[in-house]
Amino acid sequence: DTAGRSIPTLPLIIFAAYQEDKNISWFPNYVASRTISENNYYTGQFNLPNGTTLEDAFITLIMNEFNKCGGFSVFPMNGETLQSNPSVYGTLSDAYYVGQIYEETISREEKAQKIAQYFTGRGRESKVIFRGIVKSIDLEQGGTDKESIIIEGTNADSGYILELRVSNENIFAYRYKKEATQKDVYILGPDSICFIPLDENIDVVDNSDLLNYFNCPNIGDIEVDILGITAPKAVYDIVTKDKDNILLKNWSDEWSNLGYEGKEYIQPWLN
Repeated sequence: DTAGRSIPTLPLIIFAAYQEDKNISWFPNYVASRTISENNYYTGQFNLPNGTTLEDAFITLIMNEFNKCGGFSVFPMNGETLQSNPSVYGTLSDAYYVGQIYEETISREEKAQKIAQYFTGRGRESKVIFRGIVKSIDLEQGGTDKESIIIEGTNADSGYILELRVSNENIFAYRYKKEATQKDVYILGPDSICFIPLDENIDVVDNSDLLNYFNCPNIGDIEVDILGITAPKAVYDIVTKDKDNILLKNWSDEWSNLGYEGKEYIQPWLN
């Protein structure tokens, strides 16, 4: 795994840092469309200088030629390259064990706490950072869908707002008092921000699911626990080693695209 979480763009994977620092190529790679008719589909490769130009080419192809759906695979790494450029380990195991917790016959609140304990035990500090009711979802569709999700606090978070900024994935969030005139950033990617709906009948895999439930006239208030999970060590080590590394720059560009102009990776939610 090259990110340790869902990401919206190629420049946010750790290969971006390795490519610049250690001259690792993005080629070979492979792109494919979904099935066009029966067993027919399009395939191809890109030989481009960096992740940003590769991302632009891929999005253009997907949007114009692949009917907005396709897959992209970056090259496999040999043992020597993998050892000198560590990836994020254990992602499939994490998915498996989190899935097991989610299937347990306990309340969603207990599941959120247990998942947080699991990740903390794995060396990625985690906790429920907010509880509230989804009040609005503003969506702007494009190559990546951009959203602003407003969650009004309940219980211990009553009187506060958590405002999520989304580019396909949850990129960062503000937390502030309802009457506040200033928004303070609370959690930033590459830390993970995850929804756990408290209603047993609502299962949210991604933000499109949340939007569908929110727009459903038969669904009442959607109360959620928001889980924060620190970035994996491989990612954390890169974005904290110096303020000029390319991966941190790419993350700050993503923050900026959604309205936050900070350049430093901070973690107020851990305090």
